[in-house]
Amino acid sequence: MKKYWIIPFVILIALVGAWFFRWEKGPTQTKDGLTVIYLRDRWTCQSWVKFYGVSGGRLYSGEMRPVVSPNDIANRKLKILNSSETTQRKLDLNKQIDDYNKEKSQHHFAHLTYFELVKKNKELADMKNGNRFSFLLPIDEISRHQEYEQGISENIIYEQDLWIDANEKYNKAKSELANQPKNAEERAESELRTWAWQVRKIATGIWAGLLLLTILITVILLKQDKKTT
Repeated sequence: MKKYWIIPFVILIALVGAWFFRWEKGPTQTKDGLTVIYLRDRWTCQSWVKFYGVSGGRLYSGEMRPVVSPNDIANRKLKILNSSETTQRKLDLNKQIDDYNKEKSQHHFAHLTYFELVKKNKELADMKNGNRFSFLLPIDEISRHQEYEQGISENIIYEQDLWIDANEKYNKAKSELANQPKNAEERAESELRTWAWQVRKIATGIWAGLLLLTILITVILLKQDKKTT
């Protein structure tokens, strides 16, 4: 009687061996108090690093991180920057910057008037308090100074608030636009790391599935073989 269970049993041994063959160990380095071990996943051809030690008040005990090449990051970053989503966001930000700049211009005269009146009120208050040289200290021109608003009309104060709001939104839009390349690079690296983890999990899942299936087939064939003997 042929022992058919031997075939899946041999495959089972091969699968178990493949698990121990999976990781190729590379060089080990010490950096910032951490022992860094470089590894290569033979199954997926990915590079990884494993950390041991304490750094920045955090304990590392075998945490792993995929190594993403600068070229892959640069290519993914370029795709993100050229995507319709990023292009549309860039157009929206440029429009916002233009709109907020126009809004600032509408209230620019009131803003300057407010600042000059606040400056005079501060100088008078400092003189009364004996602080003769405090005028040398600069005054924040982009904020409210309620302690020096006596005598300033409500309309000018209202327009100053509008100018401040438009200025904050203007700077926020400018900052987001300027940081688009940096944000795209961070997003590219994050996506590539996530993808590396997914590929690793899929490979492990396939291996585990084959292992369980092979064990099941081996057991079934082995039982059948015993019944026939």
